[in-house]
Amino acid sequence: MKIILTFVCFFLTQLCVGQEKFEKEQRIKESAVPQSALSFVNSLNPPKKVKWYLEISNDGKRIEAKTKIGKSMYSIEFEENGSLEDLEVEIRKEVLSDSFFATLNEQLSAHFSKFRIERIQIQYLGTPDAVRSAAQSLEKISSSEMTVKYEIIVKGKKEKRFELFEITTDQNGFVLQQLLIVLPKTDNLEF
Repeated sequence: MKIILTFVCFFLTQLCVGQEKFEKEQRIKESAVPQSALSFVNSLNPPKKVKWYLEISNDGKRIEAKTKIGKSMYSIEFEENGSLEDLEVEIRKEVLSDSFFATLNEQLSAHFSKFRIERIQIQYLGTPDAVRSAAQSLEKISSSEMTVKYEIIVKGKKEKRFELFEITTDQNGFVLQQLLIVLPKTDNLEF
């Protein structure tokens, strides 16, 4: 029984930690965007121009809208058919509680010898009406129609090497998923 439990724990750890994330974005014209995606973004009344992207990743293709509302950057992802997948709003660290960071730091310290948080986004998943309402007021409460998570970009050191990771957490700071970000190769020299 102990061997089975050890195997299950190892498998679950690998499932959460051992994955990679690859994304490539290319700009697309508004005319290539499904009407349902356009309608949802327009319902948020963005004061700035909306930039549309086709995002190709190891999970498939998505349509993404990026815009600024107030002082916050919004990223709204849709399936290819225009169905809402999630809405992410970049937030400052100061918005989150000390208990959230205590839990998150404990979780990250278990995976990295050193780390630095590069960016935090609150992520709303659920029905379009619930997501729209939450995004307009920046609510953090989950309901039966919506789930709130956080997507955190971390520069972490493992095995004497710093790499970028996308960490998804619940509202309390517990890590749900950790993906190594695979940057696209370029022909340019980077300094």
